[in-house]
Amino acid sequence: MNNSLGMGLRRAVLPLAILSAIAGSAQAQIEEVVVTAQKRSENLQETPIAISALTSNDMEKRGILDYDDIVKSMPTLSQTPYPSSDLLILYMRGQGVSDPMQVTSDGSVGLYIDGLYISRPQGALFDLAGLERVEVLRGPQGTLYGRNTTGGAVNLITAKPTGEFGFKQSLSFGSRDYFRSLTTVDLPEVGDVAAKLTVMKRNQDGYVKNSGGADYGLNDQLGGRLALRWDASDDLTVDYSMETGTLESTPVYYQSTDDLSFLYPGYINASKPTGKTYRPIDLKRTESDFEGHGLTLTWEASDSLTIKSLTGYRELNFDAYQNYAEAFFVPAHSYDQVENRQFSQELQFIGDIGNELEYIVGLYYFKETSDHYQNYVTDLRPVGDILVDKDRDVTSTAKSQAIYSQVTWTPPVLDNRLELTLGGRYTEDERDASRDFLVNGYPLEINARNDQSFYRFDPSFTANFIWNDELSTYAKVSTGYKAGGSSEGSAPGNFVQTFDPEEVTTYELGLKSEWWDRRLRVNTALFYSEFTDMQLAFVSDPYDQSVIQSYNAGEATVKGAELSVILMPTPDLMFQFDYAYLDPEFDKVITSAGSIFDPAMNPLSPYQVGDNIKDLFVLPYAPQDSLSLTADYSFWRTGSMEANATLNYTFQSKVYDSAPAGPGVPNRHFYSRPSYGLLDARIGFVFDLPRGNTATVALWGRNVLDKEYRMQVTGSGGAAVPTPLGPAGFTSAAETWAEPATYGIDLIYEY
Repeated sequence: MNNSLGMGLRRAVLPLAILSAIAGSAQAQIEEVVVTAQKRSENLQETPIAISALTSNDMEKRGILDYDDIVKSMPTLSQTPYPSSDLLILYMRGQGVSDPMQVTSDGSVGLYIDGLYISRPQGALFDLAGLERVEVLRGPQGTLYGRNTTGGAVNLITAKPTGEFGFKQSLSFGSRDYFRSLTTVDLPEVGDVAAKLTVMKRNQDGYVKNSGGADYGLNDQLGGRLALRWDASDDLTVDYSMETGTLESTPVYYQSTDDLSFLYPGYINASKPTGKTYRPIDLKRTESDFEGHGLTLTWEASDSLTIKSLTGYRELNFDAYQNYAEAFFVPAHSYDQVENRQFSQELQFIGDIGNELEYIVGLYYFKETSDHYQNYVTDLRPVGDILVDKDRDVTSTAKSQAIYSQVTWTPPVLDNRLELTLGGRYTEDERDASRDFLVNGYPLEINARNDQSFYRFDPSFTANFIWNDELSTYAKVSTGYKAGGSSEGSAPGNFVQTFDPEEVTTYELGLKSEWWDRRLRVNTALFYSEFTDMQLAFVSDPYDQSVIQSYNAGEATVKGAELSVILMPTPDLMFQFDYAYLDPEFDKVITSAGSIFDPAMNPLSPYQVGDNIKDLFVLPYAPQDSLSLTADYSFWRTGSMEANATLNYTFQSKVYDSAPAGPGVPNRHFYSRPSYGLLDARIGFVFDLPRGNTATVALWGRNVLDKEYRMQVTGSGGAAVPTPLGPAGFTSAAETWAEPATYGIDLIYEY
């Protein structure tokens, strides 16, 4: 009786308590985030772009350490570490690159650090230490960012020196001997110069045990960053940064879906993660190192004009080893060596004329030189006395120069609520490449060359209407392109064959709003993208699926919707929901001469050159549904302590990991990854110490439900059309599984 009465009282009082807490939280407001997506500092809510941002506080609470973690937090992004665990394949709105190892082609998502372009993804899964925020710009950014941003751009903004002494030390320990140390020191200003130093060490054992050498999936990183800021005068600021890092890792482990125990006793197929190799494997570590320099000069020439110079130089050396064991039926291993040097120079004029006109004019120059050597060995001796040893050495030089401008006009009508933005960028690209190709030591091709030049103009237009201080809507048309190139993996004699730029036009409607005294934020975007001259990679040898040729063979339409909701009912409680919907469809894929769809190359192909074979293709890495849900709650406040709990759930629906896996391909499920959801959690306790210092102890878990899910799937045992080796379709797949649940503790001291 008394228990029933007590429960009834609690049920009656609880809603009143919640309402009282909400009513008494008039000061609860969602944090404003300043972004530089349009090359000038603006409030995110006032920027008519589909953009998401993560602050350093967001990243610490969610345990975001690298690009892989960013992808999980941004539903519009998807990626897979193929073929190396520290090589990034990044897709946005269904656009990316099929083989990031190739230096003769480019991706669709631009990577930037403080506005400086990073051309190669090797080593991109390095720890993202010392960041102030991350900006993710969705959709073509052809006007302000230029080439290779047809999907969007990711800009990392580093923390700048403060000029006052500060010290922060983070130590993390976790599963599989996980260790991470992050040290940040802000030095007092000396004269007019301030400095910040960041040093990071991170390592973790692998999660697939290997009795023959290093385990699969291990990671060992060491890096540092020095940032200097010189206030040369009241009008001139000079920012210099130097970052360097080394990364050692082992690749992901491939398992075949076939039961190969009849050929390899003890073999375990991919029905579940094995956690160990079925035999000792001689596995070497992948090693990469990089060094980057950035110099930014900002001159406030007048109250209405700022002139900026951005200079960047970066070196990359990457040595990747992969042993596929018998995942593709026979033993195979590869070695890739990439050397890259890149330089960029950008000059910006940012200003306004009265209250009606804002403008930016820019000049841009970029050059990179790259060398890619690959050795790929396939051992056919289990089925025949054959060993195929391929060596390719490719050198590429790319140059790009551009001039761009964007002008925003606020006409003196409608109470100055209408903003009209017109932009355009003219670009000239050059690329030349050469290749040596040997098989079993015999030269099939020496110094084969190709040269290309491209000219491109990318316009954009945006109409933004500000209904009030909390609500705005915009309509936008933007364009972009992915640079042309050539195919490193083409057959001997075909390296001279090149492909042209891929082009996109996107139409977008967006809404940005805040409600309930800035305790509720709702942003959404609808987009419709038309792609022409899509760069598609076709197998061009019916007997060898590793021979790949790229063509401008596709046209596609990608429709989608994106939603971001942040709710902060009290100062202590925050919910964030992000959702992305994609509806990609090929409109046309033309059978190209020289591919396995060409009967002159493959007599069993049922198609003719020029036929539309769109039913055989699908846009890879394009999940129909993806979402992220975060809950952040601060509680148990005392005079000197506060607790904070963060839960983050992410979901991704089924995706295909290859383009030739359309509905017309038998057994295309061998190229698909099922949907999955992941839950991460963190609870931290922040203690106030004397003199304003703080100490934090946090317990965390990643994939706390220990979800088993696939990271990458490669179909094998066939092709999209019949070949002399067998009928159309796939008979098996080689799959990689993600790491299991990990748990750990963070110890943080901040002075």
